[in-house]
Amino acid sequence: MLDRGPHTASVVTGDCPVEVLVISKYDFYHLIDTRTQALMREYAERTYLDETLIRKTIHEQNQWDKYRDNLADELELPRPSPRGSTTPR
Repeated sequence: MLDRGPHTASVVTGDCPVEVLVISKYDFYHLIDTRTQALMREYAERTYLDETLIRKTIHEQNQWDKYRDNLADELELPRPSPRGSTTPR
């Protein structure tokens, strides 16, 4: 609803049963009043990261992971595993 580009599915996980309600884009624009649409759009623009910032954040995290792993190799330290615990070399 913020842009007209292709979108992928969102993944949400939880520890308890939940009920998920979905409204189609068509129904959103035809059944929801314009004031509510505007409020939701403003909230989304304030709250959600844009694609450029998401890609930048992922790139920075990958760069950090490479740096950390190279430094651990040089210092012969245990390498952090993807789950946060350390694994011996």
